[in-house]
Amino acid sequence: MNFLSIDTSTKYSVVAICGKHGKVYGCRRLFEKGRADRLAALIGECLKKSGLEISDVDYFAVGVGPGSFTGLRIGLSIIKGLSYALKKPCIVFSSLDSIAFNKAHYKKGRLCVIVDAKRLNVYSRSYGVKGAASKDALLSIPELLQKTGDSTVFTGDAVDLYREAILTKVKDPVFLAQRFWYPTPESVAKLTLESFKSKKIVDCFKLLPTYLYAQDCQVRSA
Repeated sequence: MNFLSIDTSTKYSVVAICGKHGKVYGCRRLFEKGRADRLAALIGECLKKSGLEISDVDYFAVGVGPGSFTGLRIGLSIIKGLSYALKKPCIVFSSLDSIAFNKAHYKKGRLCVIVDAKRLNVYSRSYGVKGAASKDALLSIPELLQKTGDSTVFTGDAVDLYREAILTKVKDPVFLAQRFWYPTPESVAKLTLESFKSKKIVDCFKLLPTYLYAQDCQVRSA
C-alpha cells in the first residue's frame, strides 16, 4: 500500500511517498515563483526516487490547512486532480499537526504550534503532554497569550515574529529551533499513516481547505 502526501500550507512545498511500514521518500522546496508547476515536478522527482509510478499510489494525502491561502489552493487542486483521474481516495490532516509531528525533543509543558496568519493573528493548535490536541484556531496575540500556560513549548514561523511578546506574558517558555517550524517529508508521512489509521478518508469531491478567515472565501455583491 502506497501513500503520496503533500503539504503546501507554509512557504515550503513538502512531498512524501511512503508505504504502510516502509521507507519515506520525500522532498521539501521553497519556491518563490511558479509553485504549481514546480510542485508537480517535485512530485515526479519523489516518485522517481521511490521507484513508483503515479498509478502505484493507493491513497493521496494532503494538509488542508490552516495556512497560506494560495498555497492551500494549489496543493488541494493538485491532489483533487490526481484523486479524480486515478479514482483513488484522499486522506486529510491538519497542517498544524504536520508541524507538531516533527521529531523535536523537549521536556517542558505542552506544545503550541503558531503560524503567522497576518493581521497580527496566528493559526494555533495546542497539544497536551499526552498528545491530546485543541482545535485549529485563529487567534490574536493577546488571545493566544491569555490561553497559554507557563512552560509552554512554541514552534512554527510565528515564533520569530512574537517571541518578545511571548516572553513578557509566559513564564519559562521554550522556543524550538527554526528547523522545526515547518512540515517535513518525515512528519507528513508519519501524520498520513496516523490519519489513515484514524480513517480520515474522503473522496476528492469532499476535499475542502480549512480557511479560518471566513471573509477570504465570501463572494460579495458589487
